[in-house]
Amino acid sequence: MKKKVLRLLLAVGIMSAMFVFGTVIAYGADYYATRDVFVRSGPDVSSSVISGYTRGDWVDVVEKVGDWWYKVRLGSGATGYASALFVHEPQNVSTSGLTLKTVNTPFLNVRAGAGIGWLEVGMLYKGEQVYVVETYADGWVKVTNYGFTAYVFGRYLD
Repeated sequence: MKKKVLRLLLAVGIMSAMFVFGTVIAYGADYYATRDVFVRSGPDVSSSVISGYTRGDWVDVVEKVGDWWYKVRLGSGATGYASALFVHEPQNVSTSGLTLKTVNTPFLNVRAGAGIGWLEVGMLYKGEQVYVVETYADGWVKVTNYGFTAYVFGRYLD
């Protein structure tokens, strides 16, 4: 829990600096893995796996490569490529006035859009909390937590 709070504080600090000093290129260790993700030798799924990140790890993004990949720098200094589907930059979303809900199922898929047909971009576990940004008539909800905004099925939140 302390790690998540520190991440949130870091994200807020970065966003504050951007407000004060103007827009900056947002590449660096301010990205994080929304689920376990492989780091590959090239920007495609057929390239060999050279490393990986665990859900929640900070990712040092060097540059965006096309629409689907980030070139990343590993702790050793080597570079590789991670899927942009599972590596995200925290967003500055105000939670003021939003309802805090708790995941009530062992795991809950987080999706890129409101519906089962959307790609899974992360996972939440029982007891984790999210803020509800918007609720849809079909039961899906837009949620945010630690700078990440996505969609889950609302039945699995208390």
